[in-house]
Amino acid sequence: MRLSKANVTIRSIEDWRALAPPKRGDRQWKAGRSAMELARAWCGGDEPCAPPDLVRLLSPLLSADHLAIAEGWPEHQIRIDDIPGEPPNIDLALLADGRHGKTAVCIESKADEPFGPDVLTLLTSAVVKIARDEKTGAISRLQRLSAHLLPEWEPGLPHLADIRYQLLTLTAAALALARSKEARTAAVIVHEFAIEGCVDARKQKRNADDLNQFVKRMTRGTEISLPSGTLVGPIRPSSSHQRWGPVSLYIGKVTSSKSCAQD
Repeated sequence: MRLSKANVTIRSIEDWRALAPPKRGDRQWKAGRSAMELARAWCGGDEPCAPPDLVRLLSPLLSADHLAIAEGWPEHQIRIDDIPGEPPNIDLALLADGRHGKTAVCIESKADEPFGPDVLTLLTSAVVKIARDEKTGAISRLQRLSAHLLPEWEPGLPHLADIRYQLLTLTAAALALARSKEARTAAVIVHEFAIEGCVDARKQKRNADDLNQFVKRMTRGTEISLPSGTLVGPIRPSSSHQRWGPVSLYIGKVTSSKSCAQD
């Protein structure tokens, strides 16, 4: 497997930290936090390789051999529309030739950090900016994401206000990466790090609930939860208003557990 940033190869945790640090630098680069733990999971050995739990999760799409020759980019920005502003920053994006052809994977790592603001909070912030004569593309982007990703609301499904914004942009990024690389399959993966003594169990439950809400809406209620080790899909647009192209989408979650004492 080759990991790189700006065409410079990443072979170790130290390379990852130097070339692809988290957005807030050393404030986020700590044991038990998702940025460092993701780097450890992929670069903790002699050479970069996919963690065993993730290999098992992705096995319907990618074999261990497929992943061994995949290409990956930590802290990778993927533009999802033409609206001005910073594009989504993906913790780790991968591209591999898989069982169904070329496959794009976007991985979001979490210890107990949230999936960004909920949609209602985002909209409130955008309205305040507009009232102050400040420019914002947040409302336009959210409207596009909702129209292009989410099935029509129906009774029993979560409303848009119940969805975390980052899950929308993460999914849009996976689909955008697939289209740009002419991949027919895209996977959105949440890699949770349950580090005993370093994470807040209540916050992790909040994340699980938020992910379940998103999966329930995306699958129109056919899946109401996403337990760790589960890969759901293929999910395809359920409306002619949604524009995914020929891409089949999968959503999965994997959890790596250990104690802080192991660090």
